[in-house]
Amino acid sequence: MQPTAAFYQPALTGLRALAAWLVFSYHFKPFSGPRFGTVIPALANENYTGQTIFFVLSGLLIGMQYAPAVAALPRPGWPKGFLRKRFARIYPLYFLLTTAALLLQATQTGGFSWTEYLLNISLLRGFSDKYLLSGLSQGWALTVEACFYLLMPWLILRRPAFGPRWWWLPVLLGCGAVAVLAARLLPLEPGLILGNFGFVWQATIFGRCFELLLGLQLAAWYRSRDNAVSTQKHWPAATLMGVIGLVAVLALLASARHAQLGGYEAYLGTVLHNGLRPIGAALLIWGLLTEKSLLQKLLGTRILQLLGRTAYVFLLIHMGPVHHWLRLHVTTNLLVCFLLLQLLAIAIHFAVEKPLVRQMGYAYR
Repeated sequence: MQPTAAFYQPALTGLRALAAWLVFSYHFKPFSGPRFGTVIPALANENYTGQTIFFVLSGLLIGMQYAPAVAALPRPGWPKGFLRKRFARIYPLYFLLTTAALLLQATQTGGFSWTEYLLNISLLRGFSDKYLLSGLSQGWALTVEACFYLLMPWLILRRPAFGPRWWWLPVLLGCGAVAVLAARLLPLEPGLILGNFGFVWQATIFGRCFELLLGLQLAAWYRSRDNAVSTQKHWPAATLMGVIGLVAVLALLASARHAQLGGYEAYLGTVLHNGLRPIGAALLIWGLLTEKSLLQKLLGTRILQLLGRTAYVFLLIHMGPVHHWLRLHVTTNLLVCFLLLQLLAIAIHFAVEKPLVRQMGYAYR
């Protein structure tokens, strides 16, 4: 059974570009400094919204393209070509850039760690607090994605019309807690395997499963309705509620940190970050799917389509040796560096990424 016809919504492709920019802004804080006052930097410090949008989008796209194929299988399993296609889409470029980053690091430090390298290229570094941000630090999210791909048939399991099996949420949360406690009993360096509860909730499938399940649920709801966007003029309620909800979560997280309760990494912040923020992202995505709005039109423009299709490359190069080389040899201006990274991402997409995927036998939209 092949996956269903490719699901493509222009606004969601444009949203990928916006999410990538949010990730960039979180890492490099372009809105810090006295000229922005205190409110904007405080909100930006908690703005980890981009990765949340990517996880919810991932659940939605996998649910739209593969859920019916999974349901048609005689027993739980992956539809034909699913894992190979996902591998072709995300791994070759990650492997090349990670290898280059760690080789460059070795020339600077005078030593090469095979442990670090193998954990990075195997994507297992996502289960190690010590190595999570090694290599291409932003690549930690690929471990979460890979775990999602492996679990996908069992998360859906003959329920494409009703959404995922939500009992997986407490199961995965419970497994994460047990794994942390079990890791503490091992005679290993602290943080080598998993780490503390905060690490597990923020950086592994155990803590980020709600976002992915929510995306699968959106796919089920979307399949069960008339998918045509209404032509009647009305307020894009879901889109507005999604934007307002995401901003409200930033405000709550900033207020909690100001009150010395901690930001998204604290327990209260984890509830806001892993629980409420995904709901805001889901509302925004649902609005872009079902409502006409200025934002939908903007995200569907040709330039945003191009930037959305190259967002994965941008994410892989926006931190690490490429960014460092630009800042060291070309410009220290963050805006100019951002624009150059976008141009490089486009060039790498057409010159390297697309040919690699096609070489492995898959079309690339």
